[in-house]
Amino acid sequence: MKRRLVELTVLILVIFAIYSCGSENSKDNSNAINNEKTKDSDEKINDNIALPKVELSSGETEKLNTFFSNFSEIQMADFDEQSLTDAEIINFAVYHNHINNYTRFENLADNKIRIKKEYIDETAEKYFDRKIKSHQSIESIAYSKGYYTIENSSGEAYYFSQIEELYDAGDNNYLATVNIYVANSGWTGNCQAKPETWDKDDAPEFLQKMTTNIRKKGNSYIITKYMSSEN
Repeated sequence: MKRRLVELTVLILVIFAIYSCGSENSKDNSNAINNEKTKDSDEKINDNIALPKVELSSGETEKLNTFFSNFSEIQMADFDEQSLTDAEIINFAVYHNHINNYTRFENLADNKIRIKKEYIDETAEKYFDRKIKSHQSIESIAYSKGYYTIENSSGEAYYFSQIEELYDAGDNNYLATVNIYVANSGWTGNCQAKPETWDKDDAPEFLQKMTTNIRKKGNSYIITKYMSSEN
């Protein structure tokens, strides 16, 4: 009788142990599934296609093409909001003004021109929504006594951008895919026109696709990320 009682007790303990392990494994499996679902959801949130696509009017398309061309025309390198340096902003601002606001420059001797640092600050805030912390000389741009000085030269190629798609990320933030083209300096075509309408014998060359993040500010935008789609 005692022996049977002992055997029965052992059997109950074994069954309880098996059940406990099974419950723990089920719990682990359930957590793993939930984690996987969360991971999948995050990936979908970060996937361009999952964001609502914005249908652009012809006027808004032209406005965004012009906005993004400001970066391609100086061959801006990849950056994001955290990695962007003062030196990169200075380089952008000086050459952006050289191309688009030439009257801001003063002529100097030896084919050199200079621009006040205040214009560089203004451009930094307009396109990046931040101030330059340290005005400084960088490669090919000299800084001294409140002025940036460069050689007065012009490029041989013409770089411009066209927006491909725009997605609404919420809170005035957008993700855009942008195509960059390069044409020879004598090209007389329309950079706002669709590529299929360009003269095939003199059409700009597709250079690369960029993935960008922008944020609406008033009637314009600031840029927070500009990355080659290959990266």
